[in-house]
This record gives sequence, structure tokens and C-alpha cells, in this order.
Amino acid sequence: MNIPVFAIIGARNEARDIENVLRQLGRAGIQGAVVVCNGGTDDTLARTLAFNAQSPFPVATVFFHAALGHDVARAVGTYALLRRVSAACKSAYCLYLDADLSGSFGPMLADFIAFGTAEDRDVTSLSSSCLRDEGMAGAAAIWREALHHQKAVPESAVPFMVPLLVHTRLFRRVSPLLLANPGCWVAVVARLETASWCTYDAWDNRLVGHRSRSPAHARAMRERIALDGRTVYSILGHRQLPRTSVAPCAPLPSRNLEALERYAAAATWIIPPRGD
Repeated sequence: MNIPVFAIIGARNEARDIENVLRQLGRAGIQGAVVVCNGGTDDTLARTLAFNAQSPFPVATVFFHAALGHDVARAVGTYALLRRVSAACKSAYCLYLDADLSGSFGPMLADFIAFGTAEDRDVTSLSSSCLRDEGMAGAAAIWREALHHQKAVPESAVPFMVPLLVHTRLFRRVSPLLLANPGCWVAVVARLETASWCTYDAWDNRLVGHRSRSPAHARAMRERIALDGRTVYSILGHRQLPRTSVAPCAPLPSRNLEALERYAAAATWIIPPRGD
């Protein structure tokens, strides 16, 4: 059975790349997308709407005037998607992607989707073998040590990287709210006895051209990812991982969980029976 795949993209001032990302999604064969524009001052929203007017697949948009913070848009987009597809689809995949990707990565993304849907796991993430950024090694090491305390999620998984493929059946057991905090989300999934997770090692991040806004932004992102890894460690390992550095995360907006909770409170969808 062919299960549809819908992309969820958080975007803040990504007018330069959003159209390319959407084009590459089309090349990858997805069935639709949700773009969450939050706190931006450029024409990301206008370009997304213009693309949708001529797109071969539907692109829904959600707009927030204020920045939601790292990963909160991912949770908002999931609620938006579940609202739209629950009546028409008993099952679907959520494909999480960033809006600042460049390059012609559509065929590579199609291979990732084909692998994940064939495996039919709750989650398909990239493997640590896909890491090319030496600066990310420290953050990845914290995640690896955290995942050592459980068996459901492979220790080689790097859930903080995209693409990430999640089957909607998982949201019957794990609230989409937790996607706003990847550390909590991964830890809760890891503690589910019935959760299934696989990793993909054929993704080449050098072909994506993932841009950083500045050295300070890149450093803050690494610190944020490391902080999320420490969250996994504290939940699964039942103790705090000693800090190796101060994590200021200064260039990143704080996570606006109140906005997420308000949005989630208005979400309604039909959850199919467990047999479907």
C-alpha cells in the first residue's frame, strides 16, 4: 500500500531558499507540504504562496508574527498537517525538513523516502555516518552517549539532523507537542516498548548546502543540539550529564511553547482505529 508523504518545514527569513526546497520536494514525489512561517521579515510567505499557486502538490501555510524558536515550528506543522489529512488518510508520513537547504537534493531525498517507507518503521532518521561537520562531533557524541541507555533508538541515530521521516501512527502514543523539544521527544519514543526506529546512511550533506547565518549562529545551533542531547541523557540515564561548556544559545530565539499550546488546543482530527 502506498502511504502518502507530507513535508513539514519551519521557515524564518528563508526567501532565498524556500522555493528551491519546495521544488526539490516535488522532485522527491511528496504529496503535499506545510510551511510554518514564523517571525520573519522577508517575503518567505509571499514566495511560498506564489509557489503554491502553480505547484503540482498542495502547499499549506501557517504564519506567526513572532519567532517560535528552534523546533517549535515542527510541532505546529505537525498539528496543521494532522488537521488536514486525518479525514482523507488513515496513515501518512511526516517528512521534516529545513527551509534553508540549497542544491539539487530532490533525487537523494526520494531515495531516503523510498528507504523509509519500505522499512515501515515509526521513525527513519539519518545515521551518524552522514555527519560531515566536525564542529557537530561534540554534540553528536552527547546524543550517542544518551542513546546508550536504551534499545529502541539506534545509538547511531542523529535525530537532530534532517531529513527525518515519522509515521503518523506514532502520534497516537506520543504527543506532537513534544516535537518542540527534540530531547524530550526522542526520550519518550525510546521508552516506548513498541516503537520502531531505523537509520539511513546514504545521505550526503555536502550536496545540500545547508547554510549558517553566521559563526555565532552555527555555534548556538551546536550548543542547542548538545543541550537537547543532555535532556535525552538526563531522562534515559536518570542523571545529569556533566557540562563541557556553557550553552548560551544567544543568537537563537527562545522556544515559544505558549504559542504552540494555543495552536494545539484548537487542533482537531480523527484518529483511526489501531487496526488501520
